[in-house]
Amino acid sequence: MAAERLSGPLGSGRTTSRVWLALGGLNGALAVGVLAATAHGRIGSRGAELAEIGARFALTHAVVLVALAIAVRIWASRLLDVAAALMVAGCLLFSGGLYLDAMTGSGAFAVPIGGTCFILGWLSLVGAALRERTV
Repeated sequence: MAAERLSGPLGSGRTTSRVWLALGGLNGALAVGVLAATAHGRIGSRGAELAEIGARFALTHAVVLVALAIAVRIWASRLLDVAAALMVAGCLLFSGGLYLDAMTGSGAFAVPIGGTCFILGWLSLVGAALRERTV
């Protein structure tokens, strides 16, 4: 049944769904790479702590982006796209800022902005659920 819904009019034509899926996959791959680098001592101890925090957040939100890619195919809601966009921004700014800080000692300026994007993304997801829009 779920496969039938995914192949429907929204399922085959949602460009944003493909974008969120691709970005979720790229984000997950990068996070796994960063975690591998920290596990193999490629990043110094202080930097490894920062990189691991960034990678954990990125990996969690990579899974959320994959879920949102599926959700926007099933449920037509602009707020789901807004949530996904904010999650991507959070990954770039929060996790990216921590990765940059781990490697160069600068980049922490973006971390609070990225954290705010994560929070707003989650709240957009709540808003989408409360609107109860149907396909």
